[in-house]
Amino acid sequence: YCMRGGSGKGDFYMGPEAIIACATENADQIIYEACKQFAEGKLPTGEITYLGLDDNVSTIIYNPGELGQKIPQEVKDKVQILIDDIISGKLVPPTTEEEYNKFEEEHLK
Repeated sequence: YCMRGGSGKGDFYMGPEAIIACATENADQIIYEACKQFAEGKLPTGEITYLGLDDNVSTIIYNPGELGQKIPQEVKDKVQILIDDIISGKLVPPTTEEEYNKFEEEHLK
């Protein structure tokens, strides 16, 4: 298990007047899951394990200050729909530049 980027509280301290949202990682949940799998003898070795939205280890949080209050509820609702679509498998986020370019052509233009 490897954690990279983000934090459970977001990185708003780095730019409270500029950062509107952060992707977060719940390190405690990641560590718990690794320990649980180890105790059960099910911890994968020699491979990378990816955890994400559907594992309750990452999410999107909004700036807790004035900037976050300016985000329209309809935008927050759309973000939640996208999160739900990723969790359900309806939407598969691109993982390479090539996949992103194709995704952008099909969905963002």
